[in-house]
Amino acid sequence: MMRRGQFARSSDNGMTWEVIPEEPARWGWRFMVISDSLNIYIFCYDIDLGSYFIQRSSDAGFTWDTLDVVQSNIEFSFMQNDGRSIGISGNRLVSTENGWNSYHIEQEIFGPALWNIYSLDALNSWVTTSMTIMKTTNGGINWTNVTPSLPQSPRILSTWPQPVSQGGMMSTEVELTQPGPVRVELYDLLGRGRAVVLDAEVTATRRTVQWSTAGLERGVYVLRLVTGSGVANAKVIVE
Repeated sequence: MMRRGQFARSSDNGMTWEVIPEEPARWGWRFMVISDSLNIYIFCYDIDLGSYFIQRSSDAGFTWDTLDVVQSNIEFSFMQNDGRSIGISGNRLVSTENGWNSYHIEQEIFGPALWNIYSLDALNSWVTTSMTIMKTTNGGINWTNVTPSLPQSPRILSTWPQPVSQGGMMSTEVELTQPGPVRVELYDLLGRGRAVVLDAEVTATRRTVQWSTAGLERGVYVLRLVTGSGVANAKVIVE
């Protein structure tokens, strides 16, 4: 665990903590990488000197040494014991063989800035932007776009249980082409609006909402999903 100017270590599942080491307040922690149960890397910035460096421990935080790193804004989430790692810097995918003392530009991405990198191990990593997800399975040599495709039109994926008892609760899941304003309304077969199930700004492409059939007579109804990109309908049976 990190806090300003300190690294706290626990060896009893968080029951007690000890500060190792007590560092100058001018050191700004950027992020911590735990490669395994022993090897820990903390990427730091010396505010007074304007330089980056890495605090490294190979004994689970008991002792530390300092590694010089390139003067750049680099983010990584895994480092091998020999100093090899892949990361991101601005719009570039980068790699190092010497603990970020120097690095190689593997690929420059034109478009949205790279946001985060997550490495499962030395070979498998994912990089996210505001619009895409990229993956490597060979340590950053090759990258492929694995961004999930969005639907071409909005859909009501499910509405259950079917049929539903009078006054019972229903759950409706909708899928959208993009986040935005969404309205889900229930109509009877005469075209009269009987209930507003959802009327909100939705920030995800999937949303599940629970609603009550209280006040509805037995019969067949139409559930209508309306978004800026289209309309979808589903049947609801109340018995």
